[in-house]
Amino acid sequence: MVTKKNGCTPISVEVAILTPDDKHEIHFGLTKGCNADDTVFWIVDFLLKEDKGGQMKTRVEIHVHVGKDKANDAATLADTKKLSDENVDLLNGPAAKRAKKLPPGSPNDAKLNNLVLAAVSGN
Repeated sequence: MVTKKNGCTPISVEVAILTPDDKHEIHFGLTKGCNADDTVFWIVDFLLKEDKGGQMKTRVEIHVHVGKDKANDAATLADTKKLSDENVDLLNGPAAKRAKKLPPGSPNDAKLNNLVLAAVSGN
């Protein structure tokens, strides 16, 4: 990893791989990045994969920027690498259902983005 002059170290953490059934996988993670001026930003990564012919293929992949209001929650989640039971249920339930409704390859959806961001807080 590259450490910037003021100590900002970019990281990527896979927080959870949730398998609600044998036909789908949910991958959830966080990425911490550093701008040129050493300001920190966070991105939540969410992938829904489906079984296609015995192989898991990405159906929906989104990357949501975390606002400053949830930056501390993102840092805590990255440190603990553990989602609360409620947030696991949120990803397995409403977020997965929303993602399944989207056309394959959908890069962005406001409702899904909000559900994914909600899983960052409340750990």
